Amino acid sequence: MAEEKVLVTGGAGYIGSHTVLELLEAGYVPVVVDNFHNAIRGEGAPRCRGGGTPPPLRGTVGRTGGRSRRLRLPPPGAGGVPESLRRVEEVTGRTVEFEEVDVLDGAALRGLFEKHDFAAVIHFAGLKAVGESVQRPLDYYRVNLTGTIQLLEVTEGPGEGAEVGSGRRGRTGGGGGRPSGGSGGEPGRKRKGRGSGRNRAQAPARPAPPAPAGHGRPEGREEGREAGRERLPGLPGVTLRPDSGPAPRPPPPQTMQAHGVRKLVFSSSATVYGTPRYLPLDEGHPVGGCTNPYGKSKFFIEEMVRDLCRAEEGWNAVLLRYFNPTGAHPSGRLGEDPQGVPNNLMPYVSQVAVGRREVLSVFGDDYATEDGTGVRDYIHVVDLARGHIAALGKLKENCGCKVYNLGTGTGYSVLQMVEAMERASGKTIPYRVVARRDGDVAVCYADPKLAEEELGWKAAFGLDEMCEDLWRWQKNNPHGFGAAA
Repeated sequence: MAEEKVLVTGGAGYIGSHTVLELLEAGYVPVVVDNFHNAIRGEGAPRCRGGGTPPPLRGTVGRTGGRSRRLRLPPPGAGGVPESLRRVEEVTGRTVEFEEVDVLDGAALRGLFEKHDFAAVIHFAGLKAVGESVQRPLDYYRVNLTGTIQLLEVTEGPGEGAEVGSGRRGRTGGGGGRPSGGSGGEPGRKRKGRGSGRNRAQAPARPAPPAPAGHGRPEGREEGREAGRERLPGLPGVTLRPDSGPAPRPPPPQTMQAHGVRKLVFSSSATVYGTPRYLPLDEGHPVGGCTNPYGKSKFFIEEMVRDLCRAEEGWNAVLLRYFNPTGAHPSGRLGEDPQGVPNNLMPYVSQVAVGRREVLSVFGDDYATEDGTGVRDYIHVVDLARGHIAALGKLKENCGCKVYNLGTGTGYSVLQMVEAMERASGKTIPYRVVARRDGDVAVCYADPKLAEEELGWKAAFGLDEMCEDLWRWQKNNPHGFGAAA
């Protein structure tokens, strides 16, 4: 196979880094972008992959799209490549091209697509914790939805009510603001430009207050300035300076759409199914009745991609609905390293087993399940990563928009997972039962037959292998990537 470049957004995270490793093993050339929200910087001095020049010193001002912006740089002495990707290089013996980019930064995305000839994009970047999404819904909608739109096709233009030709316009920024899971940043607020149509069309002119002696304006200056402008037909309050003409519309950040990159693998989730109406969940199950903002954001993105594939000829997308990834690479060098308190069950269980946390909280034991705790379909992260390789193969068939479950088809309860981890680690894992968590459903597991039939993909690892590989990673890296970096 001729080497093909694949852009991987959020590729320094747990699933992303394992997928990058599988891409290398399959002969692809991954180009990874991440904003370090959920990744640890690796060893060595800051470096810039792909022949780029190192960024200016902290606090200097760079130019992006004709505007000044503050550059977000790593702390002094920090490495410029995520530790997860450094270890991918170690395991595979191959170099990974990485750039620190926030998917909300349209100008940075444009630069990527101008620099590289991508065959496809695998889109991981986004916030991903169910419980957190209930507490911070707007963050999830802003980051997950806006980041995806920026990636697919970003446009920006004059601000609402702007004075054409004035050199000022509304701004919707990218980058900066609160960092967020593989995407980060907060779009700047739209600002009305000078000469708002509403104010200028309706408000009567007011005489200027008397100026202090010696600071008055030349007589007739205001009248002359207004007389020299021409009102635009049909646009009350919007004026045009005859000496300058309309300001040229700034070019939109050119991303997938503009560069003819029309193959996408999207990291979706089984949460789009909401509360199951039947089990196991197949791809025909109704979607959209999501119980939390995280799931809703994934559902909205799926709908956007579907609409795009219908509207634009040549677009192909594979939407992968993950169930519950766990485990780690069998080498023990690569695994899940959540920053802060883990939001998912198994990293918390493994941190209790290694002594990093005291006790596991079990959210509810009164569900209608065998032992009263929630049941989920857990899938080994290596199996999940290989599903993305299969999806890339499907895109080459010009498949249109396809949806596949990635799961094992078997559900395990919280307490069954705790027992399996105790077997793998030889440790007793203390737990306490607490109240249910908002947004959780009782039982959720997949029917993965369609992926096997159409992708040739099937989960190969069982529960014991998931827990053994997870324990190997946690035992060898009790503090995750942080201790090594």
